[in-house]
Amino acid sequence: MEIRGNKMIRTFFVSCATFLIASCGGGGSSNSVAPSITDPGALSVQEGSTGVTSISASDSDGDALSYSISEGDDKALFSLSTTGVLAFLTAPDFENPGDADSDNVYELTIQVSDGALIDDQKLRVSVTDAFEGRIVDAPIKGASVFVDLNNNDVQDEGEPSGVTDDNGFFNVAMFELPAGTVPKVISKGGTDILTGEELPKLVMISDIPADLTKPANVTPLTTVLASVDTVEAKTELLAAMGIVATPEYLLTNDGWEAVKTGDADAKATQRINQQIGLLLQTASTMVDGADAAAGFSVSLARSVAVEINKAAVSNMGLDLTSSAALQSVLSGALNEVATEAVIGASVLIAISESVATVNTVVADPTLDPSSELAAAIVKAAQKDLQSSVKAVVDGTVTVDAFKVDTDYTKLFTNVVLLDTDGDGIADALDTDDDGDGVIDTADAFPKDATETVDTDSDGTGNNADEDDDGDGALDYEDPFPLDGSVTGSKTIPAEIGILR
Repeated sequence: MEIRGNKMIRTFFVSCATFLIASCGGGGSSNSVAPSITDPGALSVQEGSTGVTSISASDSDGDALSYSISEGDDKALFSLSTTGVLAFLTAPDFENPGDADSDNVYELTIQVSDGALIDDQKLRVSVTDAFEGRIVDAPIKGASVFVDLNNNDVQDEGEPSGVTDDNGFFNVAMFELPAGTVPKVISKGGTDILTGEELPKLVMISDIPADLTKPANVTPLTTVLASVDTVEAKTELLAAMGIVATPEYLLTNDGWEAVKTGDADAKATQRINQQIGLLLQTASTMVDGADAAAGFSVSLARSVAVEINKAAVSNMGLDLTSSAALQSVLSGALNEVATEAVIGASVLIAISESVATVNTVVADPTLDPSSELAAAIVKAAQKDLQSSVKAVVDGTVTVDAFKVDTDYTKLFTNVVLLDTDGDGIADALDTDDDGDGVIDTADAFPKDATETVDTDSDGTGNNADEDDDGDGALDYEDPFPLDGSVTGSKTIPAEIGILR
C-alpha cells in the first residue's frame, strides 16, 4: 500500500496463481495501475443547499469506475451517486450544525474502484452562513429574491440573490451592510402555494433585520413598512392599521406558520397582508406593459406602499374595504410612477369598487387565511379579477361589462360563502347576517335571529336568559330585570294576597 499526502492507494494482486503464471512468461504482464481521484480542494457549501461537488477520477487502464463513501465521522449525512455526485442528504443548517463535532466542517472519505484496485480521498466540507427568509403573500415558491445593497431597485452584479423553494424560503450569500445606503430585500414573481396561481408581476419588499442572523419575512405589509424610514414611523403605521406587533417582530417572525397554528393575531395580520397584496397585484395589472424600464415594477410597489402609509396615518385613516380609499391609493401611485398610463375615472372607480368587495370578503374575522375557503377566494381575485382588470383597462370590455363580470356573485361562483339568513348576500357583505332587523354592529348575536341583546354579557341572549342583568334575581321576580344594580322581588298587591 502506498500513501501520498491525504490519499491512500492500495494495490492488490488478483491471486498468487496469477502472479506465478505471469512471472513464468505464460501470458504477459499484469502490471495494472490503480485509479486516481482528482483532489477537489477546499469544499464549501452555503447552508440550505444540498449539492457539494462532482468527484472526478481517472484510470489509465480504461476500466469502469465505481464510487462510494468509505468512512468518516459524518459519512452518514451524505450521498454519492454512481457517477460521483456528492450531496448532503438534508440541507445543512449553519445555526444548528449536524456534524460530529458541531463546527460546521463535515468530514468523510470517498473511494473509487476499478473492480480490483481502489483510491481513497479524505474530504472536509465547510458549511457557511447564509442570509435567510421567507416570501409570503401566502408562501411564494419560485420567486426571484435579491438584496438591493445600493437601494436602486435593480439587481446589480454582486448583490446576493436566489430563488425561493417550494415553501417560500430563500437562502442567499451573507453580506455586510454598506455605509450610506439602506438596503432592502426585494422579491419578484413566483407562484402562490395556497392558490397555485403564478404571480409574475407581484413585487414585495422588506427592510433588512437589525440582526443579520435572523430571517427576513417579505410580505405585502413589510412592503408598506419599508416605505417609511424610522422605527417610530413604522410603529405609528402599525398602530394606525390596528396591528399589535412591533416592526421588527413582523419582519423576523414567520407569520404564516403562526397562522397555521391558529394564532388569532397572526390571522388578523394575514388578512391585512392579503388585502394589501391584492392592491399591489392590481396596480401592476393596471399598468401592465406601460413601462419596461429596469426597476419600474419595484418603484410601483414602493409607490403603492407610500400611498397606503399616507392614508393610514392621516386623520381619515385607511379602510382597505373602502372603494374611495382604494381609489385614492391606486390613483396616487399610478400618477407618481406611471404617468404615461391613461386610465379613465370610471374605470378606476369600477376597479376600486371590485377590489374593495374582495377585500371585504377577505376581512371576515371568521375566515382562516390558510383554509381552502380562503384559497378559493384569493384565487378568484388573483386570476379572474385580474383578467377583468386588464380587459377593462385595455378597453376590451366596457365598464358595465366589467362590473357584471366582477360582481361577487359571479366572481365567486365556485366559492361557497356563508349566508346565514339565506338572503343571497354573503355574510361578509351583509350588514344584517341573520336577517332579524338589527344591523350586525348593534347585534350581540349577529348569526342568531332569535337573539339581539345580552345585557349581562354572559353569552346567553336575553330571550333565553332567565336573569337578564345577572344580579341573581330571576327576571319574573326582579322589578328591574335589565338593571343589575337594583335587586329584590316584585311586590305582590295586597288584594291578590287576600285572595290567596
